[in-house]
Formats: sequence, structure tokens, C-alpha cells
Amino acid sequence: MNITFIKEPVPKLTITGGQLAALGFTTYTPIRLMLRDNVLSVTTVTHEAKWEELCEASQPAAAESGN
Repeated sequence: MNITFIKEPVPKLTITGGQLAALGFTTYTPIRLMLRDNVLSVTTVTHEAKWEELCEASQPAAAESGN
């Protein structure tokens, strides 16, 4: 794990509820958070099979072995 301390204020992104809804982020909409190359992306998941795949992949490995 790499932890970076920033002395400057961290930029803040503020989006209103109407703007979020226009982008598909509504109540009970599944989302996917992904951190890659120090960039956090948030996307909606609209395909049921993809959501199931993400849920399965997020389970701890011990669940697969039955422990």
C-alpha cells in the first residue's frame, strides 16, 4: 500500500442531486468504484449480469473455499 500525504487542500468535487440523476446516479442504482493509477472512477452498473459478476468478484477468497 502506498500512502501519500498532501500538504495542500485536496480539491473537492460537488455535484447536485439533479446533476447526479441526469448522469444515471439515482436511488438504489448499483455503482462500481474503481481505483486505478491514483484515479477514482465511479460508474453506474446497468447490466444485471455484470452486477452479479462484480458481486461475486468482491467476495473474500475464503468464501470460495468454504471456510
